[in-house]
Amino acid sequence: MNNFFPSPFSEDNLDYTPIIGHVEPMVLEDTEIVINALKCGKAPGLDRIDFRMCRAVFIHDKEFILDLINICFKFNYFPEHLRNAKVFFLLKDGKDPGLCTSYRPVCLLSTLGKIIERLFLLQVNKWLDRNNIIHHNQYGFREGKSCDLAIHDLIETIKIRMPSEHLALVSLDIKSAFDTMNWPVLFKILESYGFPAFFKNFIHFYLKNRRVFYDVLKVSRLCCKGFPQGSVIARTIWNTYINSILINDRPDLHIQAFADDLALLIGGRTARELENKTNLILAVISDKLEDLELKLSIEKCQAVVYRSIASQKFPKRNSTVLNSQLSRSKTTQSRVVESKWNMNKNLLKIWYCTVIEKALFYGASVWGGALTKNQIDRLHSIQRIFLLKFTRAFRTSSTNVLNVLTGIPPLHIVVKAEFIKFRIWTNRSNEYNTIFDINLLDKYVPFKNIPSRQKLINLDSKIPNADYEIYTDGSRIENETGFAVCILKDETNIQNYLFKLNTFNSVF
Repeated sequence: MNNFFPSPFSEDNLDYTPIIGHVEPMVLEDTEIVINALKCGKAPGLDRIDFRMCRAVFIHDKEFILDLINICFKFNYFPEHLRNAKVFFLLKDGKDPGLCTSYRPVCLLSTLGKIIERLFLLQVNKWLDRNNIIHHNQYGFREGKSCDLAIHDLIETIKIRMPSEHLALVSLDIKSAFDTMNWPVLFKILESYGFPAFFKNFIHFYLKNRRVFYDVLKVSRLCCKGFPQGSVIARTIWNTYINSILINDRPDLHIQAFADDLALLIGGRTARELENKTNLILAVISDKLEDLELKLSIEKCQAVVYRSIASQKFPKRNSTVLNSQLSRSKTTQSRVVESKWNMNKNLLKIWYCTVIEKALFYGASVWGGALTKNQIDRLHSIQRIFLLKFTRAFRTSSTNVLNVLTGIPPLHIVVKAEFIKFRIWTNRSNEYNTIFDINLLDKYVPFKNIPSRQKLINLDSKIPNADYEIYTDGSRIENETGFAVCILKDETNIQNYLFKLNTFNSVF
């Protein structure tokens, strides 16, 4: 606890005097959307009130919950008893259990507090978008942005610049980013961007006198920096906190971020020029991070050089590798897993569809268009291990036959489909205009930009004067999934249908 939540120093004290600012009250539609989107099964905070209880109270008296939230907003206040959290520690994968740094503190926050946070987030995101605060090169925690899009834009920038200069791609990882945000620095940043008083006051009361409690030893600590892991608003606050790093006026530097990971692309016409520029830019970035009271996790920082000597290889696990040929081979090879041959085939199939394929396809929207024959053969080899287990077929069976028997398409075809879908829907590429007109596709409208009263659509449970009533339901028992259709006319059951689904289907 002392390692993660040390005693505050004098420079950590937040010197801020809140003055109540105006805010538009929330409407019932926003509150209803937030509460309906709550996921069941989430652990409650110290008050032990879970999402089901909050939803039940809201259904019983919607105006009461809405008034409660609007009172908090009117006074720019986040209730003190909702700030406290129960903390537990997760061991990071592959880390030494004897080191404090091997654990990640996760906070269980109050459910009602999370609801208020989400509604506050609607307000602050709307203001950030309207004033164009967050840099367009921040790809993390933003609607319409993704890791695939970040990788795609980075590769396109490399391709454009490679013909005329050497390039150094440097990946920087910020150490314990969310846990080390300095509160006085944060409020200076909020002031510099002209945040309205309401936002600053709410964040002030959200952080002030926040405590974490650890059940095992019955101890608590006062927080003096950072945001709790599990906080709803922490991600948006982080994007604001790190935003100054992305503001860049150097033509030889491209910098982008995905949450707390930074990517620097530096150009130079000669190896010596590239080296000097890289060292100079890294020194500038280091100074900026120091001003923000942030540190780098040196062991996680990596680099690679294009059109010159390929430097250090990226870690292969849980990452997408961009090597000096912009290929995918290393990442694909790192995904090979040994099959447990004594495992139930139905369980293995579920595992394959939900875990193995997802891991293999990570970043496929970007690298799916550059597969070589050797890489396709490698994908076949990986998939074949599972196809043989599913079918119990002889080892001499053709892979294509196994694909047909199991109904699972070859991996390279699925990868190519992901790539084409990304090119059409995200990039709006004209290369597929021979198939259909891209301009006829729906345009993406950010959900946060839709007026509140248009976000919620209430559907009648019954169509008046309908000729028929049709009911459907699904069920899953002992790895068998099915669904039924019941048709009624004039309240008389006239027809029923029963259907059996594949074992890997869920009731949803």
